Amino acid sequence: MTKNINIPEFEHLIEQYHGGLNRVAASYEANPTLQEELLQDILESIWRSLKKFRAEASIKTYLYRIAHFRGARHVAKQVKRRKTHSSQQVEPVDFKYPEQHVEKQQQIERLLQAIHQLPIIQRQLITLFLEGFSYQEMAEVTGLKTNHVGVNLNRAKTSLKNLMELQDE
Repeated sequence: MTKNINIPEFEHLIEQYHGGLNRVAASYEANPTLQEELLQDILESIWRSLKKFRAEASIKTYLYRIAHFRGARHVAKQVKRRKTHSSQQVEPVDFKYPEQHVEKQQQIERLLQAIHQLPIIQRQLITLFLEGFSYQEMAEVTGLKTNHVGVNLNRAKTSLKNLMELQDE
């Protein structure tokens, strides 16, 4: 059974999941301009796809599945053109402790740079893990079996740890 969604419902969904969808886009694209384009593509795809939502999975899983599909498609198109740029997320600066804000931004930047170096499936899983998805939800988003999620996620964590250590050298 499909449902037609109206604009206020769509806006509510996007408001609820915008941060996570933005982080998904950032995990696939380092260039801030292309990140924004990817996010817009994700939102447009969600809008078009919501009428097909049959509640076989949670709405959260459905939205992230669309986002990851679009992200993977984006990477496939951008492989030859990809250049490494800063992918800063705009956060308010705490003027009492600006050095902590800068340090936090640098840590986020290092993490995103390392995530961009992972293979697509590992990138998807680590992003979903950081968003708090369960193994079952990750399986629904990626189409993997739950036990394969665990294996691939552990590989992703190991690879990410190694990449972060290489950055420290």
